[in-house]
Amino acid sequence: MSPINTDPYVFAIEGVVMNGQKNQTKHDEVFVSYAWKAENEKAVVDRLEQACHQRDIILLRDNNEIKYKDSILEYMKKLGAGNYIIVVLSDAYLKSRFCMFELLTIHEHKQFHQRVFPIALQGLDINEPETKLDYLDYWDGKIESLEERMQKSRQAHRNGVNEDLNLYMEIRRSCDNLMTILADMNVLTEEIHVETDFEVLIDKILLTLNEDDKKQKEAARKKFRLKVKEKINQQLNRNPLFLLKTALVEELASQYPADTLCANDIETSIKSLHKATKKCFDFLLDENPSDTERQIIWNGAVSIFGWLILLSVQDEKVIAYEKLFNDESNNFNIKIPVETEAGIEVFVSRLSEQPATFKVDDACMDVAGRYCVGAHLPEGGCHEDDLVLEIKRLIWKSVFNQEPPAVFSKSDIDDLNYTLQVRREYGENHYLIIPVSVQNNPLNNPEVYRKLSEDLSALWTISIGRGENESEVLLMPEFHLLVLIREFLRINHKGNKK
Repeated sequence: MSPINTDPYVFAIEGVVMNGQKNQTKHDEVFVSYAWKAENEKAVVDRLEQACHQRDIILLRDNNEIKYKDSILEYMKKLGAGNYIIVVLSDAYLKSRFCMFELLTIHEHKQFHQRVFPIALQGLDINEPETKLDYLDYWDGKIESLEERMQKSRQAHRNGVNEDLNLYMEIRRSCDNLMTILADMNVLTEEIHVETDFEVLIDKILLTLNEDDKKQKEAARKKFRLKVKEKINQQLNRNPLFLLKTALVEELASQYPADTLCANDIETSIKSLHKATKKCFDFLLDENPSDTERQIIWNGAVSIFGWLILLSVQDEKVIAYEKLFNDESNNFNIKIPVETEAGIEVFVSRLSEQPATFKVDDACMDVAGRYCVGAHLPEGGCHEDDLVLEIKRLIWKSVFNQEPPAVFSKSDIDDLNYTLQVRREYGENHYLIIPVSVQNNPLNNPEVYRKLSEDLSALWTISIGRGENESEVLLMPEFHLLVLIREFLRINHKGNKK
């Protein structure tokens, strides 16, 4: 397969290409908490920001994140809830109610030691008990001064000032504990950080990011496998599927077939389900079942198969693509390195966490997703508007299973677009496939795609085809997976019934 054309309307993940330009993949965002008004601290943070940028870390700081009329309080709360915060400690910081509010908020969100990466500026040594007492005295003085002023004031309504006093008291109560926690960390000096371009600090952040990323991926992997197991169990525990469950228990030599199916390698599990389903149908031939009984068992087996086959997708690929598919504002044509319509159905279903569903031709050879708007698009050479119209007609016929209008009115387009959106919420992922191996494919024309996406923003448009340098998204060769899907579907195919 030839690689996709990188026009301005294509978003290719394996690159990453957006609007025709390469875009670096960034690590998780890192906040920095510092005394905003202290010039020496701003200079250090400027250097830190440059160093982070060079290491592909997005450093979030006040002057970039707080826009005109934005809430300062809301930003400080967001910072306090951040997963990774660099705290620039200084005398000005420990005497600032804004900075101390941020520090209190960070502490309230737990895992303080794991989330905070401190820098101690020149002249600050919070290891000394006398230093701690100095700051405790400072906040005692702020409280006494404000209380004395409030007693002299004749203002009846001063809720804002009362809140400030409460904050001073909370800072005073927590100051000793917070400084003790920070003093226990091996905090390098400002000079060492600046001279090394913050190398040790950034290395530690990246190490933490990678460790957290691994934990999150493993947690997501386990969570999804648990969901698949639960969905398979739901089917097997239905009374009409007792025969299928019995066959699986025998085939897998396990009293817990769902557990075993999800624990084995995916190819072995698919073959085991195939054999058990085939055994059920062979048994039913001797029992002369009704078409309804047979269909109930087949529907259950297909549902189990649809969930099970999702485990053939590499978890890291799901993480790489899921943000694109979940972004409702994303109107880009998404390119995925698969080569078959069956492969894209498995991948899209995995991203949506919905069971894969398939349709086959009369010979049971051409396998595609049930809601796939097929790759049989109009040939090139027509006017762009005519091509867009023909593609819309194909989509209409696929979605509504009826002849499309000769000319689309605004209400027709609204109906089609909103139907696509609602059905996606209900688990029907309609999508248009563009095989990049087809020469002069109309949707490789950016103007055609732009016009189409303007009207049908709810439609996923996916280019398929894998270039030489693009890695597999599946755990097995794609055409092996295609064979396993096709052979499973043949069990109940009309041309295969006895």
